Amino acid sequence: MFGHNGKLGTLIADECQKIGYQIKPIPRDCLFQIDLAQNQIIVDVSSPIGTKKLIEALLFAKAYFPLIIGTTGDLPWNLIEEYKKYANVIVSSNFSVGINMVNSMLEHIDAESHSYWKADILDIHHMAKVDAPSGTAKKFKSILEAQQFKSVPIQSERIGNIVGTHTIHLDSEYEEVTINHNAKDRRLFAKGCIKLIKSLIS
Repeated sequence: MFGHNGKLGTLIADECQKIGYQIKPIPRDCLFQIDLAQNQIIVDVSSPIGTKKLIEALLFAKAYFPLIIGTTGDLPWNLIEEYKKYANVIVSSNFSVGINMVNSMLEHIDAESHSYWKADILDIHHMAKVDAPSGTAKKFKSILEAQQFKSVPIQSERIGNIVGTHTIHLDSEYEEVTINHNAKDRRLFAKGCIKLIKSLIS
């Protein structure tokens, strides 16, 4: 795991240990021993700079392991695409099961709906969150705009200790629809990461 000392990394490590998965921290300089053990997966919850450094090190060492990237921000997509040539890679801006369900819902909106609805997104997180808008809000925006919604605005607020609340608002002259997701406990992200790990192992 890269970023094991962070808030999310600590929670994921704790959940892994509960089910008997062995955790091996990757140091910040990425100078780590390559273990060719079967069923080894790398989880990266560091930072965009950390992700870049990690993939560069893996490519240099020709160490091709399944990789789960939970980092948000300006990711090194060229390196990610290069690494995908050799190993499975999952990039998730949010490990929440509920958020990924919302993603699926948005992907199934009738592509013609953009002429009926206007869409906007509200993104609320705790004061310590660095990126605004969040990676999750950007993902919602990209899905909607792929469905022909034009220039979907995102309003970001950073308040207190809120784990994460996202609201997608669809409005028309005649009616409105609101999709809301509220994260109640940060441990939900660790639970979601475990599901991804299991999907790569199976």
